[in-house]
Amino acid sequence: MKDEDFELSDKTFTSVKLPNAGAFCDGDRESAEKAFWGKEPCMKNCKSKVNITGRFAVLDVSPDTRSAPKVD
Repeated sequence: MKDEDFELSDKTFTSVKLPNAGAFCDGDRESAEKAFWGKEPCMKNCKSKVNITGRFAVLDVSPDTRSAPKVD
């Protein structure tokens, strides 16, 4: 949108049209990759020796609404 006076808000959000909207599709990761999910890595048929150096951790980086600065 090239309107200089346009203000994105909860009321105007749905009026914004993405130029590539037709190329989006629902993800199929849960059905396509579910067999690969597990607590332990596969570690079979690797091309070279695999050395696990760390594990993924969930970091909650969302600010606490009580201590976060107010945004107008």
